[in-house]
This record gives sequence, structure tokens and C-alpha cells, in this order.
Amino acid sequence: MTAKEFLKYFLEENPSSTFDECMIEFAKYHVEQALKAASENATQQRIIGGYGYPNKSNKIVINKNSILNAYPLENIK
Repeated sequence: MTAKEFLKYFLEENPSSTFDECMIEFAKYHVEQALKAASENATQQRIIGGYGYPNKSNKIVINKNSILNAYPLENIK
């Protein structure tokens, strides 16, 4: 969603909001979208002894929740 699209939508839904509030929500929207994309594109990697050679017994699995919660939205002010 572009900034113009977001501004139009946000102000229709929240007509008494300030520009600052709109900018914060726009930033949150894009952080959420980026984290969602990262979690959906997470991959698995197998490592043996830290050298990157495949080995079924040494499997590292990416935790999608750790990606989704990597950057708290409360940091956007």
C-alpha cells in the first residue's frame, strides 16, 4: 500500500487523527508486512560442524515466531 493510499484509508477510518498518528500507523503497517514476508520466506539450513555441509542429524530450523516478534511495534513512535 502506498503512502497516499494509506493516508486516504486511515483518515477515512480515523478522521480526528493527527498527521503524526497517521505516520506511526503507516510505519507499523510496513514493519508488519516486512516481518510477515520474512517469516513466510524463512528457510531451513543443515550444518555439520559449522562448515555448511548437509547432515540430517544437525538441522537448524528457523522459528517463524522469532521473526514475527523480532521488532516490537511499540518502538515506532
